[in-house]
Amino acid sequence: MNWWVVLKKLKIEFHERSTGAIMAHCVFHQERTPSLRFWPKSGRFHCFGCGLEGTAEEFLVKYFFRYPYDRIVLRNNEITAIRHLLETLPDPPNPNQLDLPLKFF
Repeated sequence: MNWWVVLKKLKIEFHERSTGAIMAHCVFHQERTPSLRFWPKSGRFHCFGCGLEGTAEEFLVKYFFRYPYDRIVLRNNEITAIRHLLETLPDPPNPNQLDLPLKFF
């Protein structure tokens, strides 16, 4: 699973470090500085603020369903469904291409 695609589709702002890791603000807790790190080569993530870590599939389950990790046991069909859900999410619209009405009531 490609972290860049996942983060863009979920509208999570991020930046890439020279090490190849991707940093973002953690979506699971409030923070001032980015502490959520993604490693594209291994497909894993870790938040240095709240301690959450895991695979891409575990991140998506936590993000969409807010399940605690210690209660997640993913079966192959659930992982496939999560991947399909992510792949079918529409790309965010470009605000410059939206047809907005000229008058607001």
